[in-house]
Amino acid sequence: MPLEPVKHTKCRVIDIDGTVVKKKASQAYFTTPTEALPGAVDKVNAWFDAGDYIIFWTARPDKYKDKTIEILDNLGFKYHEVVCGKPYCHEIHLYDDNDMVFHKVTRDIGIGGLLDNEYIFV
Repeated sequence: MPLEPVKHTKCRVIDIDGTVVKKKASQAYFTTPTEALPGAVDKVNAWFDAGDYIIFWTARPDKYKDKTIEILDNLGFKYHEVVCGKPYCHEIHLYDDNDMVFHKVTRDIGIGGLLDNEYIFV
């Protein structure tokens, strides 16, 4: 269940499909069981427990938000927000006056296989 935000050192914006759960065709999102990728729940929850602000940002349409939240909760993920409607594109450009760290993950290996020192610092 999402919690109220407080001041956090890090904000982690995390895609869902192929990043923390096994990628499947969109028509199968809710008709077949969703499987968390190895290490994903532990990694996200460790970041959450360390005080990071966790946002799941997905291309799933907003009409599926409640069902998506139910799946994340049932898998045991801790987070603060779920944001739907991420543009489906090959590049995402973020502009901010704060430092940003980017992590590129391999689909269906996801964040569970990511080492904490694998990043691009901008």
